[in-house]
Amino acid sequence: MEDRQEQEQRFEEARLAWIQRHLRSSTKERRRRLEQGQKEKDMLFLKEIWWPVFGRLDDLHPQYEVQDEKGAPVFLDFAWLQGNQYFHIAVKEFETYARQTEEERNREMMFNAYMTICGYRMLPIAYDALVEDPAEIRSLMASFKEKADQGKFGLFPSERRVYRYIELPQGWRRR
Repeated sequence: MEDRQEQEQRFEEARLAWIQRHLRSSTKERRRRLEQGQKEKDMLFLKEIWWPVFGRLDDLHPQYEVQDEKGAPVFLDFAWLQGNQYFHIAVKEFETYARQTEEERNREMMFNAYMTICGYRMLPIAYDALVEDPAEIRSLMASFKEKADQGKFGLFPSERRVYRYIELPQGWRRR
């Protein structure tokens, strides 16, 4: 079995290769954000939660650029893109949330609603919980991964109904 130091070395090598891969495919603002390095909260999430549960960084995208409902660029902490399933993973710091004005909170809720409409599932993680009880967050993430691996997050019920009709032979219709 690997000792802690070997695990940390494997993680760090994989993380650096992962960041380099994203830097090569990034331009402008995303590149600048990636070059600045990851914040403590993001590193803690990767090292204490993602890596132990997944053991790889494939399909996880740092500082993933999307557009808000007005077309302005927004950078997600992480996007996990797995097949037809899209997840927005946000590590939330209480202090930042507590300092938000009502307008900022409303804007964030509108953005989250818009991302849901676009097919993203939101997975918020409290930074305090990440620091105080990473084992609980790992357990939740393992359950989340299991459900995602089974494709349980892929389509909304309304989308499933549409695809159900598309898959039927021509002229057939379910009631």
